[in-house]
Amino acid sequence: MSSSSSFTLAFLLSTMFMFILFTNTSHHVKGDLIDDICSKTDQAYHCSWILRTDPNIKQDNITGLSNAIMSRIQDSSGIARFEMYSSIHQQKNFNQRTRLGFCFDTYYNVIDKIMGCANDGDYQHCKVKILYAQTIIKNCDNMFIEPPFDEPSFLKQTSQDVLHLLNILWEICNYVLAGQKM
Repeated sequence: MSSSSSFTLAFLLSTMFMFILFTNTSHHVKGDLIDDICSKTDQAYHCSWILRTDPNIKQDNITGLSNAIMSRIQDSSGIARFEMYSSIHQQKNFNQRTRLGFCFDTYYNVIDKIMGCANDGDYQHCKVKILYAQTIIKNCDNMFIEPPFDEPSFLKQTSQDVLHLLNILWEICNYVLAGQKM
């Protein structure tokens, strides 16, 4: 290997090393808020993925994070309501229609209670609303425990997704209440 080739190789390797070092450092600084919040959730990797891959989220802004999560809760709940509405009208069994109707109303209540709960800055009150939303979602799921009525797969998945999003919102509230600056 000639000296110019060695120099070029060394230069390229050092440039790549510096690029990787500074790229990872700047990404980590932007992600500190997300890391702080997601590390407290039961699904830290999934939380981090949600918050980092959404192009509409400003990763260094607590209000932006909470609004983005509330928007996702609204979207997931809205999709579930649409699916339930269709299922209710196709369902011939009265008990199953009643259960789906209860859950249909449940997801409306989730949207109603959660949307904007952190906008007024009362994160403690927002946590109360989150607990309420978690409880009514679990009540919906519990409606399908007894056979022969299995919970529809779309509803089971939506429940898990929304409960996870509520957990993220809970940790955002905890972050603010712990005295961290917005």
